[in-house]
Amino acid sequence: METDDLKPSSLSFSGWKIFLFFTMPLPMLATEGSSAARSIGGPHETMEWALLVVIGVHISAAVAHRFIYRDRVMQRMLPDQLA
Repeated sequence: METDDLKPSSLSFSGWKIFLFFTMPLPMLATEGSSAARSIGGPHETMEWALLVVIGVHISAAVAHRFIYRDRVMQRMLPDQLA
């Protein structure tokens, strides 16, 4: 099997190459269906959802402090000349 026939298990399932800062292509870490891809898949998906939940909670807290509590937390984070 040639390397062109392998499907990477990251963003390039559709055939897209992944570049580091638009300069250097990154190598494939695992192929679709390989044992490495299967063992990493579950924890990767769990961490993906956990990150989305943390981002959502952070945004919700910022909105609550701005519009519900009105405690000027957002303004206190700015430098003195901008606040």
